[in-house]
Amino acid sequence: MIEQQFGRSLTVGVEEELWIIDADTLQLVPAVETLVAGATARSLPGTLKTELHASVVELTTDVSDTPEQAHERLVELRRAARDIGEGNGHLVAAAGSYPTSMPSEQEIAPVDRYRDFVAYAGPSARRQGVSGLHIHIGMPDAETCFRVMETILPWLPVVLALSANSPYFEGRETGMLSIRAEVLGFLPRHGAPPAFRDYAEWERFIERMAATGLASDYTSFWWDVRPHPRFGTLEIRAPDQGRASCPFRWTAWIRRPVRPIASSRSAVPRDCPLSAQISSSGR
Repeated sequence: MIEQQFGRSLTVGVEEELWIIDADTLQLVPAVETLVAGATARSLPGTLKTELHASVVELTTDVSDTPEQAHERLVELRRAARDIGEGNGHLVAAAGSYPTSMPSEQEIAPVDRYRDFVAYAGPSARRQGVSGLHIHIGMPDAETCFRVMETILPWLPVVLALSANSPYFEGRETGMLSIRAEVLGFLPRHGAPPAFRDYAEWERFIERMAATGLASDYTSFWWDVRPHPRFGTLEIRAPDQGRASCPFRWTAWIRRPVRPIASSRSAVPRDCPLSAQISSSGR
């Protein structure tokens, strides 16, 4: 059985991926270890972490009670990343892709799980030169988490469309507003999760895949939305990394309609409250 830490309903956590840039050349620089090390001596409301490429730093907020609190914490983390970077001749930037980067030429972060991932997925892994925004919403229990996932799942393509912020890739204009969605498609186990009857069936599927050796655990499934039982959250992974205000807007926008779904004890509702959010929103 997969470890569960459910019980914190509608809390918020945000993960975002920022590019690390040389301040003079504006080219990507593999300096994530410098930023992570510089953050260790600071008291921060979250962490700076490595990502697949050494030219990307992940900012992860502590568990927050509201989107506003998560936003305040993310601003502080961004400020810390900026200050540490500037002290070492680097800048940080937010976008779903970096226009001039050749991802296959970027250094891989010196972490075993990333080396193992590249050994497994090969060129498909090395081409993952894209950045996303991941939003965690706390769930009271596993079945509620599954029900919310199934309810919002049909609306995630619209979430991607409204968040699209990656028109350039490998030094060219792609003709797409979100090339990140296509690049993620190079990976196995991407896109929408398969259909499951309930959380228990989802869990059995993950355990069977892990038993075959095809995946280490559920974090090796890069779906657009997935339960994250060890965090006790539903993780929404569809949005591109956006501009400065986008994480707050998306966190508040997604959490608001999740509340009535999570509060309902009935089966998956036919009409998702997210549709009302979409119909009344602009970019």
